[in-house]
Amino acid sequence: MIKSKNITKATGVFILITTLLFLWEVAHNLEPILITRLKRFFDLSTAESTLVDSSVYIVYLVMALLAGRLMKRVGYRWGIIIGLPNK
Repeated sequence: MIKSKNITKATGVFILITTLLFLWEVAHNLEPILITRLKRFFDLSTAESTLVDSSVYIVYLVMALLAGRLMKRVGYRWGIIIGLPNK
């Protein structure tokens, strides 16, 4: 009985994480479209629009480092609980 309950809980967590990652990737794949629109709207040069694009990856790096520090301090479970509502 306990094993069945753990499998059901793990399946629910797997579905939640998979859904969140899917939604994150959908938003990330809209980024090139957004940059093209921003380039036209703000009259950005190619270098400036490339800077906007690269800033996204710089922010990913910075946030990954900060999230790693958070995980070390509070543990992975509390790190996820703290991090998910802030997305």
